[in-house]
Parts: sequence; C-alpha cells; structure tokens
Amino acid sequence: MNKKVIMLNISWMKEYNGNQPGYDVPVNGGKYPKLNSVAGEEHNYTNVGDYFYGHVETLDSNINIERLGAPKGASELTGVLIIWIATPAGGGRQVVGWWKNATVYKKRQKPPKKNAEYILRNGFSYITKAKIKNCVLLLPIEREKYPFSFPDHEKKNWPGQSSRFYPFIQSKKSIQFENYFSDLMNVISKYKHIEAKKTNKAPFKAKKGRSAFHLSRIENAAVDFIISYYRKKYMPYEIIDVSNENKGWDLEIYLDKSGKSINVEAKGLSATLPMIGLTPNEYNYFKSKNIEYRLFIVTNCLKRRIGYEIMWDGIEWKIHKVNGELKVVRSKLQLKIKEIMSAYIKLE
Repeated sequence: MNKKVIMLNISWMKEYNGNQPGYDVPVNGGKYPKLNSVAGEEHNYTNVGDYFYGHVETLDSNINIERLGAPKGASELTGVLIIWIATPAGGGRQVVGWWKNATVYKKRQKPPKKNAEYILRNGFSYITKAKIKNCVLLLPIEREKYPFSFPDHEKKNWPGQSSRFYPFIQSKKSIQFENYFSDLMNVISKYKHIEAKKTNKAPFKAKKGRSAFHLSRIENAAVDFIISYYRKKYMPYEIIDVSNENKGWDLEIYLDKSGKSINVEAKGLSATLPMIGLTPNEYNYFKSKNIEYRLFIVTNCLKRRIGYEIMWDGIEWKIHKVNGELKVVRSKLQLKIKEIMSAYIKLE
C-alpha cells in the first residue's frame, strides 16, 4: 500500500473554481478566509493546462514531506495521494476530493506573474499539483455519505484543526480512525470518476480544448443545482441517480415511501442559451407527456447558474425559470421543438 498519503484541511466550497459571491465562497477555512472572504484553495480545481495547482493554508508556509518518505533536504515529493477535507457550514468533516500521484512541495511555490499558474489562480501561491486526469472532486451530495463524511474529532489521532494530517503516522493509537481510514481508502481505490457522456447530446459534446473533467464539472454543477432545488421545494424522502440505467431520465425524486417518483432528465450547459439535444430514448419519454416527468436544463453551469424546469401539467408544457437562489421567477420563454431524423449506417 502506498503510504505517501496526506490529508489537507481547507475551506469548504462546492467547486473550488474561483470565488463566486452568492453561490460558492470559502466556508470555515480559518482566520484568513473569514477576514478577507477569499482563500488560496478557492482555485484548487481551476484548470491550468493539464494540471490543478493546490493551496493549503500553512502558518510556516511549509509541509514536512520527510514525514511522507521524502529524502532529507528534498524540495518536493511525487506519487502522493492527497485527500482534501473541509468543514461545511453545518459542522462535521467531509472529504471533498482527492488527487492521486500528486506532487507535494516542501515550500509554497510562487510562479512568475506572466505564468498561467499565476493568472488563472488569481495570484495565489500553491504547494501541491497533480494532473487533472488523476483528480476527483465530489459533489456536495456525495460528501454527505460515509466514509466521505465523518464527525469532528479534537483527539490527536484524528484530523483536527491543523491544516495537515499524516494518517500513517498520527493515527497509530486510534483503532477507530484506522477502521475509518481503511474504509475510506477502499472507497477511493474503487471510485469511478464521472466521465463526459459519450453521446451526441449538445451539452455533453466535447469542444476542442475541453477535457473530460471540464465536461463532468458542467454535468456535476447541473445535477447539484437540480438536487438542491428539489430538496428545497419538496424535502423529498430520497433522491436516486439512475443516469447509468438508460431509463430516459437521470434522477428519481421520491417524495415519500410509496414508490412513486418524479423522473428528471438533467441537462447542463456552460452557455447561457437554454438549447439542448435529446437522444431518441430521452425524446420518447419527453413526448409521452407524463405529468411525473421533468426536463431540467441548467445554463451557465460554471458561473451563475440558471435553471429551467419543463413539465407537462396535463394541458400544456409549463416552464419554470429558477434563479441562483433556487427561487422560481417569471419567464417569457416558450418551448420550441425541432425534430431531427438520424440513422446509423453499417457495412457488413
């Protein structure tokens, strides 16, 4: 087992892709973020070429990489598993994501002002980096479940207020933590990162220069917005992701234990224009005009999101525009449908 593992305690955010007032700002990150409403880690998941560059607040600006196995005097260590943890507004601790095969530096790195690392990260220094393909950022709803969610512990054998925790060194006297950490490592090893959907649907069709992580971030942001909206609107009994089951929708919202659900097809866009494509299977369910079906489009997913809930009320299609505060606002938009015939051609 790789014992080059470190848990880094940072501010809690949804996306770590820049400070977005009213939507995504650093929470519970210590004195500096509280006083300044900014944090270096707010850009930990901002694309810089093929890499993410990570920040964690350290009073001495150092990480003791020798505790991870680095030779004495080394300035960096590669092949490290970084587990990012944070405290949400409601308390407790959550794993928000992790980086595999990462590089951890002994001292903070301050790139020249002309470099992309400086410009795209708003001038913040970094002390870790990893290739985007080796990184996972959990949806807020995923973070609520064990083993990603765990209680606060003030004991020295559990992650506490310190920004750094070395699990293979600091937890040797806690059987409770060792059991928890074993469960966490098992889940991390088996976790399958959400990839861009390989379909011809407009919101997920790759454009030149966009990575699979960028596309999954759009999808994740859309799903997070939709789940938050339905939680606020209905306080449902359960929400299940069925996107891999080819049902013609992505989410099932159960309001109680009766087994009946609201079935939601989720569409995410980085653009502001609510125009999407549906696969034949998705379109068939859309045309069925089932009152339990919803088509939910979320635009501007990487900035200030706006949602559009489209539903059949038994007489006509209704469009509910949902703003960033998850409130329904007036909209003059009308539904327009253009059917397109397609075919698969095969030579045998």
